[in-house]
Amino acid sequence: MNVFDFLSKILPVVLTTMFFVALYYVAKIILDRQARGKSDKGIIKSVFLFLVVLIGAISVILSLPLGDQKDDVTSLIGIVLSAVLGLSSTTFIGNALAGILLRSLKSFKPGDFITVNEVFGRVTEQGLFHTEIQTVDRDLTTLPNMTLATNAYKVTRSSGTFIKAEVSLGYDVPRKKIEEALLKAAKAAALTDPFVHVISLGDFSVVYRINGMLSDIKSILSARSKLFASVLDEL
Repeated sequence: MNVFDFLSKILPVVLTTMFFVALYYVAKIILDRQARGKSDKGIIKSVFLFLVVLIGAISVILSLPLGDQKDDVTSLIGIVLSAVLGLSSTTFIGNALAGILLRSLKSFKPGDFITVNEVFGRVTEQGLFHTEIQTVDRDLTTLPNMTLATNAYKVTRSSGTFIKAEVSLGYDVPRKKIEEALLKAAKAAALTDPFVHVISLGDFSVVYRINGMLSDIKSILSARSKLFASVLDEL
């Protein structure tokens, strides 16, 4: 075998390797610049670079002068990839599809308060694979997107919500007097558009509910406590 025959056989392998090495570093530089501060940036970057390396490795193997064995190698690679993807990517792909679904529905966004499986908090980050929630004690809870896609959740929008408080008082206290006091309590708690509902008539007492609109959703936890305190003061 002379030098020209050797170079003609090895040249495709060298060129393929150089191309995918260059593509890997170019993709890495672009992702480092574009993905700063983005959700799931580490996962998306790792997956993309892994795909570049995988495709490059397969291309290099197929460019080798294997002769008749190339078909056998191609079949083996296909079987291995099918087994790996089938066994390890169910949850990964499921969370990604659930993330796409949640973004398409746009039922909540960062800044909204949600409740799911008794977990209540403010959405701080909505990624492709997970959603991050800041709970009442300011801890961060990460929920897989499949959990949100397969369970019912309640959304408290950042544009405002109604908060309420209930009291049970005897029949000897006039209803109008109670409603007047509850409305004053709602205004003292900085709530707008307050209204009173009579919830139930018991044997010995009546249950009243005061409702009011809270515009500043960030203070929802302290606003409930403030409403309760105002109700106590007025009554």
